[in-house]
Amino acid sequence: HLKSALNAKDTLFIGALLSWICSTLHRLKQTVFTDYVAFAVSQSGLTTFRPYANPLHRRQIFDWKHHALVLISYVKNLRNRRSLLLPLRGFTLAEVLITLGIIGVVAALTIPTLMQSYQNKQYVTGFQKAYQLLNTAFTLSEAHNGFSSTWDIPTSNQDIAYIEKYWLPYFSIAQTCGFQTGKGCFQPMTYLSGNDGGNLDNVNQYKFILSDGMSVNLCPGVTSEKRTHIIVDTNGKKGPNTFGRDIYWFDVFPNDRKIYPFGMNYKTFEELKETCSVSSEDAQAGAYCGAYLVRNGYKMDY
Repeated sequence: HLKSALNAKDTLFIGALLSWICSTLHRLKQTVFTDYVAFAVSQSGLTTFRPYANPLHRRQIFDWKHHALVLISYVKNLRNRRSLLLPLRGFTLAEVLITLGIIGVVAALTIPTLMQSYQNKQYVTGFQKAYQLLNTAFTLSEAHNGFSSTWDIPTSNQDIAYIEKYWLPYFSIAQTCGFQTGKGCFQPMTYLSGNDGGNLDNVNQYKFILSDGMSVNLCPGVTSEKRTHIIVDTNGKKGPNTFGRDIYWFDVFPNDRKIYPFGMNYKTFEELKETCSVSSEDAQAGAYCGAYLVRNGYKMDY
């Protein structure tokens, strides 16, 4: 197109085209534009040529035809001087593979930690929700039935009258397994240390599933203090079904009129921390983790 324009002496087209080419070279790489200026000066024999940032404002030291011929000659010459264009090249395959390898190593090191941190937050949220739900039911029951210190608490853990009066009306229940076994309200459990935690689904204690999927086990009349044991699986039938992760143990102390995470009102922080560990030698490692979470500011660092 440039040669045709030269032959037709279309100076307007030539000027616009040259300005566009020079401007493009300038935007791509300043060194290319500067190199072209030096080449043009050497070809013309001139010693003065002042490039401006805007090619349209550049001093017109050549006539259009000569300027165009110099540019064509420069492009031909540039093909034999590829080192000038090396900064514009892309990445090699080796560079791409090395970069991907580094990204893969970093991901392998960080993603498991991030996933575990996210999962721990989910466990803590489940515990907080269960604790709040139990406290709400307990408060409502006291509002309707008087202080828990006056409740008719049985000595048998199979007293349905106590459960039906003081607990069941204050939960949103989706499925009731009652004292029956094998109904699927609970899954086999493990302690934090990996020890077998049994399966409440095979125990004659009152069980039910809440509308949000939590599984609840009630066992009243425990010890001379007439405590009521409550075990909650915060995500129901989903895993890992482990004490200290998604399963937590609570105690209702009627004389205190409070619900405590198991061990919170009679174990020290150090005792709770020692038993709430995957390396704990305690046979029930994880059973005290609810109390440890509360004392530890709801940080699951075990």
